[in-house]
Amino acid sequence: MDDGNAAHMRTPFQTERTSRIFLVACITICLVVGALWLPFGLQRTLPQFESWTIVYKMLRGENPLFDFTNTTRPMVFAPFTLLFLLKPYALVAFNLAFITLFISKGLLLFGLLRRLLPDQPFLAFFSALLFIIYPADQAVMSFRATNVQTSLVPGLAAIYLLVVTWQHPRWWQWPLIWLLQLTTLLMYEVMYPLFLVSPLLLWWLDRHFSKRLFRVALQWWLIPAPLFLNVLMVLRAPSNNYLGDLIHQSAEQHLTSPARLVEAIIRMYQRHLSEWSYAWEWLTSEYTVLTVVVGVIVALTSWWVIQHSRATLSWKQLLLIILVGIVVMFLGYAPFLTGPTQLENWRVYLTSAIGAALIVAVVLDILRKIPRLGTMLASVGSGVVVILAFAVTLHQHQFFVETSDTIRHLTRSIIALAPELDLEASVVVVDTPGVFASGWLLASSPWALSGALDMAYGDIPIEAYICSGVLGFEQGFVCEFQDDGLALVHPEQQAFIPYERLILFSKQPDGSVNLIDQLENSEIEGASRYQPHKLIQQEAAQPVSIPVTPSCPQSSEGHLIIQFDHPTLCGEGWYEQEVNRSSRAMRSAHASLIVLPPLDRGDLHIRFHITSVVDRSVLPNLTLSVNGYHVVLQKQQAISDTVVTGVIPKEALLPETILEFTTRPARGDVSWTLVFDWLEIEPV
Repeated sequence: MDDGNAAHMRTPFQTERTSRIFLVACITICLVVGALWLPFGLQRTLPQFESWTIVYKMLRGENPLFDFTNTTRPMVFAPFTLLFLLKPYALVAFNLAFITLFISKGLLLFGLLRRLLPDQPFLAFFSALLFIIYPADQAVMSFRATNVQTSLVPGLAAIYLLVVTWQHPRWWQWPLIWLLQLTTLLMYEVMYPLFLVSPLLLWWLDRHFSKRLFRVALQWWLIPAPLFLNVLMVLRAPSNNYLGDLIHQSAEQHLTSPARLVEAIIRMYQRHLSEWSYAWEWLTSEYTVLTVVVGVIVALTSWWVIQHSRATLSWKQLLLIILVGIVVMFLGYAPFLTGPTQLENWRVYLTSAIGAALIVAVVLDILRKIPRLGTMLASVGSGVVVILAFAVTLHQHQFFVETSDTIRHLTRSIIALAPELDLEASVVVVDTPGVFASGWLLASSPWALSGALDMAYGDIPIEAYICSGVLGFEQGFVCEFQDDGLALVHPEQQAFIPYERLILFSKQPDGSVNLIDQLENSEIEGASRYQPHKLIQQEAAQPVSIPVTPSCPQSSEGHLIIQFDHPTLCGEGWYEQEVNRSSRAMRSAHASLIVLPPLDRGDLHIRFHITSVVDRSVLPNLTLSVNGYHVVLQKQQAISDTVVTGVIPKEALLPETILEFTTRPARGDVSWTLVFDWLEIEPV
């Protein structure tokens, strides 16, 4: 008998019980994942800007399925490409793909832990469930991270199959393992550290090293080892590849110094803990009932699974598993340490959540040791934990749905004004003050708006650009109106559009657009050649559903309080904060607020609170205008916050009152942020 099989024989009773536990766990995981889509359906969430670039390339004859110029990630765009090939059902396909990925990675982790800890089904079940919705990463629900989510599944499948091969070897298993490893590593490099240590799982099963273990380890490293050597060789020429550029940039910014690396690692562990404290903010929402129902289902399932657990683990075993979880957290984050992404908060914690979920499950498992009350406490605790994690994930899904609605609003309003275009024309949306320059929207990639409009117009290749007033990768193009046409400047690309081929739109505060009929700047010699209506076939108009303007704050007897705690304020230029979710940040030179109903026709006193400032040099330059009228501001600065006051003259008030905030740092090369949490307007 093979030495790896004897210890893992199963009696018929054990096999039947294992099947029941797997079935119940599978049903519960499917219910929790399905509940994430229940309020929104399968068609409201869109991909983000990088995905629209794939559409742009596909309609222009490129095939992004394999990009062999990217020597370390030649399959990085493969998931996007395959999903967009399913047009016109691509958007549904993205949602179904994410549902499948979530369920798959949960079940794979469940199966792996069941083999490593066969007598601990609760630990396996809850770790797998929490791994899916662990509230540390802001990309859990982001279609922008489709390739990262996709790479996790074959990676986990390869590790699971390694354990199966150790226990029940078959001839076909190794070719499949190598194929899964190849798929994962050619798509994303996040699994390299976990693949390095995976053979230690075999030691866990047998508790001793053997010749067979070393032989299997060499077979396991057959694919990762040469691929990793290729990565190291490629990184020696940083100007020729994406990863090399990142590492070179990190070295220039001193992000790879030992002190910065330790700081990043500590920040990673802190984030896995701190995100739980923000979960309470999203419990009191329109989805509270759904969230509580999910928690109750998980609590009941946990109680049932615990009843089928043979024994509790010893303190030594529990501490060892916690240590393993801490190590896995580091290994899942380690690939991001050498690049600037160590400072970001999306996409970089998806893999490390495996270790974090395992640690939380162990903490709940410790509750089982309490006499009489142990099972109840562990079950209730699991329900509470899932309620908190589910609330955060559901809120994140809502954010991306609302972001998708914003993109739809823009594209639909363009189609409403220009239902059929001359295909040689170029569409330009002037986005001031740059709300679409957000990384989740359309301006950060030169081809994103073109891709989105390609889909919106029915797979017709449209050349389209978004331009705003600030030059920089995160701000998209800058528009320069010249005598012969419009020049668009971007760090990655430059374009020039003659006025005869230009259709120009101006984005409105509600996210729609107005067609600019003529250029009023008399200093532009060729302005008269701008005639957009010659490029638009109005008779081909189709009915287009355009969402109504979002409801804006309303005053009550002249008194108005605006809380900056909503993902989409009525206005633009506001960004959700990673740390303080009850506020919104102003990170660009402009931001606005809109009050639709008329306020009192007398002078109004305005006060607002700035909770934190990154680089206080921006405060002296902060200005406020109301419908074009300048408001003199008085700033009462404390150590960590600032209260700003002023008087709005009655002449400034209109039926639609727009408050425009502007500022700039003292030096142009600094990062800065102003964080607002409330604003109050009342009669003087």
